[in-house]
Amino acid sequence: MLGSAAVIGKSALLSRSELAELGGLQKLSNVLAEDFVMGKMFQRARRKVVLAPTVLESRTSDISVRGFFERHLRWGMMRWQLRPLAALCEPLVSPLSLLPLAWLAWGYWGAVWVLSLLAARDAGAWLLLRGLGGVHLTLLLSPLRELILLAAWAISAFKRHVRWRGTTLRIDAGTMLYVER
Repeated sequence: MLGSAAVIGKSALLSRSELAELGGLQKLSNVLAEDFVMGKMFQRARRKVVLAPTVLESRTSDISVRGFFERHLRWGMMRWQLRPLAALCEPLVSPLSLLPLAWLAWGYWGAVWVLSLLAARDAGAWLLLRGLGGVHLTLLLSPLRELILLAAWAISAFKRHVRWRGTTLRIDAGTMLYVER
């Protein structure tokens, strides 16, 4: 929708020779959002970038709540650097961010409406992708997940450092990484 090639690293399929022609992996070695930048490299070179219709399953069952928060904090920092206006609008897709307004406008029924939207969105996605099994767990954890995502969004707007494998790195424009001294 924003005119950027949609490339997600763990599911990217590309020609090694074409990547080499565009500067290779070396060109991406100090970039946190290397998949996004790789998509831009292909796009600027007028190479075709296609989003596959296949949904890939990504398993993160061993991740802790802290790990989940840190991952989304890192991703949020990338989005603020790459697309600040789009990042600013992210809470608009979160039913939970509407809760204070809905509560003021309609009280208890406003809260019921917001939680129903949240349940419909998350349970609907679960049912489409996974079927009935486990949908109750999604409904139970959905509000907590949404709160964590909203907190990560808010903090990531002001955060500029990540810890990666024991090293503190500063994120600058284009998600370029620099070692902090």
